[in-house]
Amino acid sequence: MKDEWTPLLETLTRHLDREYASGQSAGDLPDEVQALPFWRESITGSLASRLTVPFYQLYRPPKNARCLYIGCGPSFLSDPWLEWEAYFYGQDLSDTIVRAVRARAPRLNSKLFKAIEQGPPHRLDHHPEAFFDLVIASGFSFYLPLKYSDIVLNAVRRVAKAGSQLLWEVVDPASDWYEDWSIIQMYRDLEVPVTPLDEWVALLSEYGSIQAKKSGELFCTYHIQLGHN
Repeated sequence: MKDEWTPLLETLTRHLDREYASGQSAGDLPDEVQALPFWRESITGSLASRLTVPFYQLYRPPKNARCLYIGCGPSFLSDPWLEWEAYFYGQDLSDTIVRAVRARAPRLNSKLFKAIEQGPPHRLDHHPEAFFDLVIASGFSFYLPLKYSDIVLNAVRRVAKAGSQLLWEVVDPASDWYEDWSIIQMYRDLEVPVTPLDEWVALLSEYGSIQAKKSGELFCTYHIQLGHN
């Protein structure tokens, strides 16, 4: 079903499929963009680990918790879900990553790996109400207007238990890397709305109590305890 968000989400999906299939690539980036300090450090691999912090440094999934990860990427294959003994339900825009995770995850642990679905972040209708103890959301909010994130948060509120935990990743426009990063996204046909962190705080506070925040050099993640549905 198409809606007003479909064109933006389709563009982001194509980008993610390319990125998962081939990794960082100069592609058609002009020389002046490839000369940006952000790009030079990105292709050497020295920057990626500094841009953000792993979500579990902010809040570790509890044992036996039902966890929904929106924008999950290969998390079940790369993060220590087996150590946490938490139940994983994933959702990602990229069909490439969904197929890859489905092929490998059940062999790692078919009890903890429950499902991964291909779909946009705001489409959570296939999950029951008040089902999840933890929801993680990353990799999409920086490419879409704040209004869209409000829609996603409404969908999250329906499927999360009252008092459950939310981890929400955003990009910080005040970061020294933001201008270079946003220029590169533009050349990949990705729109990057400028949303100051105080606007994120205002929106997230409508859905619960902000418990903590951790920042990398470009992205930051908020930990929210959700209020009553």
